[in-house]
Amino acid sequence: DKRTTPTKMALFVPTDEECRVCEGCSQRKFACNCLYRDQIIAVLRGPIFKERYGELTEMCVSEDGKLRVDADKKISRIQTEATAMVNFTNKMPEYGPVLWADETFPKRHVDIFQEKDMGSSLKEFYSLSSEVLKRLDRMVWKERTKYLKVCEEEYFVRLMRSTEYKESVKREMYEMGVVVMVEYINAEARKSGQSSYDCAIHGIRSLTPFLDWLDVESLEKLVRLFEVDAKYVKRELCTVVLCWINHPQYGEVLAEVLGKRFLHCSEDTFFSYAAVMKEIFHYVCPIPGVHSTISPEVLSTLIRYHCIVLTLSPNKHINKEIIDNLKYARAFDSLPMVEKAYDSGRVFLETLSEPYLVTFMAEVGYPVSQEDPRVKKAIEKQDKFERECRRSGVPWVDVSWKHFMKKIVKEEKRWKRLAEEDPNLEERKKDMDLLGDCMMRSVGKWVWEHGHSVTSPFLVKAPKPKEKKPKPKSGRSKKNKSASSGGKEGVGKTKADGSAGKGPSSRQSCDADSASPSQKQDETPEEPSAEQTETFKVKQLQRCGFCNRQELPEAKFQKCGRCRKTRYCCKECQHQDWRTGHKDVCKPADKKSDES
Repeated sequence: DKRTTPTKMALFVPTDEECRVCEGCSQRKFACNCLYRDQIIAVLRGPIFKERYGELTEMCVSEDGKLRVDADKKISRIQTEATAMVNFTNKMPEYGPVLWADETFPKRHVDIFQEKDMGSSLKEFYSLSSEVLKRLDRMVWKERTKYLKVCEEEYFVRLMRSTEYKESVKREMYEMGVVVMVEYINAEARKSGQSSYDCAIHGIRSLTPFLDWLDVESLEKLVRLFEVDAKYVKRELCTVVLCWINHPQYGEVLAEVLGKRFLHCSEDTFFSYAAVMKEIFHYVCPIPGVHSTISPEVLSTLIRYHCIVLTLSPNKHINKEIIDNLKYARAFDSLPMVEKAYDSGRVFLETLSEPYLVTFMAEVGYPVSQEDPRVKKAIEKQDKFERECRRSGVPWVDVSWKHFMKKIVKEEKRWKRLAEEDPNLEERKKDMDLLGDCMMRSVGKWVWEHGHSVTSPFLVKAPKPKEKKPKPKSGRSKKNKSASSGGKEGVGKTKADGSAGKGPSSRQSCDADSASPSQKQDETPEEPSAEQTETFKVKQLQRCGFCNRQELPEAKFQKCGRCRKTRYCCKECQHQDWRTGHKDVCKPADKKSDES
């Protein structure tokens, strides 16, 4: 798969002067640290390395104030990281001010659609077939790979200068340099001044091709830069996120980190993360209701964290922003949580004459009908509000009621026309209800297990679930115990006779009666049963490899008979996908994966 193939490292060719041997340390000049020795020691004794390595930084420097040469492997790695930090600090300002291009990176489907003269209007773009959209998706990925290659050759390879080392040593240096680059970007982005912001932007661009080399901790440090009050730094960081959000492996890690920041940020910085999420949904959903080639786990993770915030947040403006994002994602499975938010009055309403819930249902692709319980409830609630307004003598009541019903009737007519053209619309509505129930159970289970760990001040922190306490022992005597043990035969007979419920229930009632009132108060409510907390694994649901339709828990798609990876909803999609390029990437599956 072209998406999983890493980009080849570009080579840096040193000059003749840089290849000469230094007299002080007997190393090539491009790898010599004699000129920057004082800076390296200052970095080792600085707050960043002190926080990471503690007292080990003092072991990197000898008693006479020089870098240790005969140090062990761990100490030498710390010295190399400090050298890389000094190198970044000295070389990054040489790139100068950031020059912003008119075109956006990475390029989106609409940009390529207009560049290739495939059409000019958005109406033509929204009417594209799935086959053309899939071809556009390949072009988008090609442009993304080209952009990563330019960033690699322009920045990171020149900064590290590792052409004289073996491939294994070179990769180790790159992995170390990526971690140090995150620390450098954080230090520069939190300074004030345009020159510091330019250095941070250049650092982000140099890190873009190697983002998947970061662990979760370093990635979270980088993502927190969305909280910095620097417009262009956040714009460049958003570009990195869009380049990697649809990666087959690392996209899910990135989505998980972004979703968790929703639950651990302040109210001011929340809208920065919400804007990034909106950009992601625009990027992966170029046409409403049609997702580009993105892992279902990534999309499900992002929608799930939106629903968690919507469940825990009493802030009306934040909930409105969440619902707007869910509209862009066409997240019909979030409808139960959105309905609860509107019913409880936790969403900011610009006017009182708009059927907001019905509008949300229509925009996410859920069929609208006045026979639907949700629509009926919305009409009854609005009717009650209108009656109270009439009693108070409000003059605009009749106009708002007509506007409210006109919107509902208009959407109902549109869905009736679609139902006449598509007889399977009712079946898909049942599937949507099933997936909505799955998402609601998944969110409820997460809140039950992890709701106490939320730190955002605008969210209601759920109580920590108490551990099960052992049942209080009843004060029965040994005679009662022997009597109960002797009565087991009688219990067995009752089970055979068909009255099995009397034995256990009578024992529980005896234990409850014998327990004291204080013991009854100490008993904590048990966790929800398996039936209550059971949730379908929505994130394991796959999509059709050609038309991108999502499978259901009850009816899963069939795999390709050769690679055993791609799934299809029908044979027609499989044939079409084979002709349009699947045969080029399809490889026979291993026996082990086939058996699993």
